[in-house]
Amino acid sequence: MTADLTHTRVPMRTFRWIRPGPVLLFLCLAAARMVAAAADVVPVVVERLHPPRDDAADAIWGATGIDRDGNVWFGISAKRPGDSARLVRFAPSSGQWTEAGAVNAELVRSGAGRPGESQVKIHSRIVEAADGWLYFASMDEEGEREDGSALPRWGSHLWRVDPRTLRWEHVLAVPEGLVALGGAGFDVVALGYWNHVIYRYDVRTGEVVRREAGAVGGHASRNVLVDTSGNVFVPRAERDGTGRLRASLVHFDRNLHETGASPLPDYFGPDDSPESNHGVVGLSPDAGGGLLFTTHHGQWYRISAQEGGTARLEPLGLFPSWGEAYTPSLFALEGGRRFGAVVRRAAEHVFLVRDPQSGTASVFPLGEAAGPGSLLYGSMTMDAQGRCYLVGRIDRAEPGRHEPLVLRVRP
Repeated sequence: MTADLTHTRVPMRTFRWIRPGPVLLFLCLAAARMVAAAADVVPVVVERLHPPRDDAADAIWGATGIDRDGNVWFGISAKRPGDSARLVRFAPSSGQWTEAGAVNAELVRSGAGRPGESQVKIHSRIVEAADGWLYFASMDEEGEREDGSALPRWGSHLWRVDPRTLRWEHVLAVPEGLVALGGAGFDVVALGYWNHVIYRYDVRTGEVVRREAGAVGGHASRNVLVDTSGNVFVPRAERDGTGRLRASLVHFDRNLHETGASPLPDYFGPDDSPESNHGVVGLSPDAGGGLLFTTHHGQWYRISAQEGGTARLEPLGLFPSWGEAYTPSLFALEGGRRFGAVVRRAAEHVFLVRDPQSGTASVFPLGEAAGPGSLLYGSMTMDAQGRCYLVGRIDRAEPGRHEPLVLRVRP
């Protein structure tokens, strides 16, 4: 099935000159350059892509990835108990979509499922490990309590799929809700709620290591950070002696031994509850071999490796140029010279591009491509042409119903 694309172009401001003399022409051109440099709007092409339709489909909650052949993968979540999350594959070169399997059917086929079990969500990123397989996690929400006092009834499953044959293999079943996934080399790292439970799976040996980083109440970070050496970074959320929420970024080595922690003073806002804050939302590799990430209120940080194997956390301030705002995605543009992100601004989503060296920022709206009632979530997936894939959901015509939203942005 060929992709159905809707194009939205946001034009640059233009200027008309009427027979100016040389001096006036020089002054006008200089002024035009100054206006263009300061302009809040830059050119962009936004395409809406339409995955194969399924009546149970609700959203894509940041579940994206790319394989070594350049295909982009999406995990589509359902909403109603008993429905199934599923995988789809998209070929950017041809626009072809391919159904790649549904979780509930694979639970039955693999023998890993229990009577009545279902998995409505794929919330984690889809990560290619050094063995060539794609890894992701499915999860259930039935019976869970948002204050952290009850786990989802059916827990979660870690899966892998062969990106060429579409064959699934069941890897691991756990009682927590696996909301995030990362990886480096032969290591796959999953983060689950509640209490920020970390699982590290070695794809070569099948070894599983489990640790708890700690998270108060119903707090759950939407991403886990894994650097190229297999070091893991997870927020620890707790209350101080006065009852105020506070957070730190805990450093773990490859074997999940805790090696240090760095304070995250702006992680929680004054009006946050543990469950309302999404923790680490956007992430991207850094050109220098480190990691960049954003937190719920738009704070921007860099993790850089230091001599002796330690890591340094560098606060970069707010990613949004106008103040605090939810910034759920991050993309390394031009090899990491600039970074782009989806940011919620008032009732709209915009794509914001930052240059960390100069500090300059450019903003463009996503306009009608996002549409009314849309909600964009986290992603870091880009194709070989440098196009960014934004995902989330949008309202259907029926009240209270949604469908997955996929936008492709060419900055």
